[in-house]
Amino acid sequence: MNTSLRRPRPVAASLLTLSAAEQPTLKKPNSDEDHTLSRQTREVQQRFVLKIDGQGKRSFGDKEAALQAGREIKKTYPVVKAVVYDSQEGINEDCRCS
Repeated sequence: MNTSLRRPRPVAASLLTLSAAEQPTLKKPNSDEDHTLSRQTREVQQRFVLKIDGQGKRSFGDKEAALQAGREIKKTYPVVKAVVYDSQEGINEDCRCS
């Protein structure tokens, strides 16, 4: 049989045919290291969080500052939804242009 016409074996199938000494091994992490998973979301640093289209963008210590930043964004991009979330009270307030 001509070996140049044979299809190469898939990688997974080729790993199954390797002996135990030839197979790649995964390194185990050191138990000394801290293996905390990183979070995709930022922690709330201050009480009021400005959310644009449901995503928290920035936190503020003052409600009026958060509302003003939301209004500025609404003036530039009127289609987006700008909301100020109060992390202590758990309520949302729309940033409407006045």
